[in-house]
Amino acid sequence: MSSKVTSSAQKRFLQTFAEVGTIREACRQANVGRRTHYDWIAADPAYRAAFEDAKEDAVDGLVEECRRRARDGVEEPVFYLGQQVGAIRKYSDPMLMFLIRGWRPDTYREQWKGELSHTGAMAISRGPDLKQLSHEQLEQLEHLALSAAADAVAHAGPGSDPDGEDEESPDQN
Repeated sequence: MSSKVTSSAQKRFLQTFAEVGTIREACRQANVGRRTHYDWIAADPAYRAAFEDAKEDAVDGLVEECRRRARDGVEEPVFYLGQQVGAIRKYSDPMLMFLIRGWRPDTYREQWKGELSHTGAMAISRGPDLKQLSHEQLEQLEHLALSAAADAVAHAGPGSDPDGEDEESPDQN
């Protein structure tokens, strides 16, 4: 294959990828083998850089669509008795928030990623101290445990072992 054909195939693939945003679909539409694309990336620094640019174009397209759906909304048909009687415009609050979090992660992030420090001793609890419970409380706790075990057996169904192991059926012997 001549370098000119490869160059035009690469351009065709990159343009298609920038539009569709997936390697599989870009390969299909541009009639380029998936392995060929990865070979170009491995062998050609200029192609690798152009592919990175195409990825940015693809992401920009996604961001534009998110923004459009968040800001302009989409028309959804309204049906009554099987007939379309109108349409309602729906906006995407999640997409809007997603965009805002992308642009201002320090203000709108979901998780705090700071650090905590502690000085001094830390008490480690291994569970409740049952010695502090009264005889009546211990009996209530025992009753709850037995009820929970009975419920677990009842919900496990026939042929199930309460320990989580299936019993052998007569056909398996």
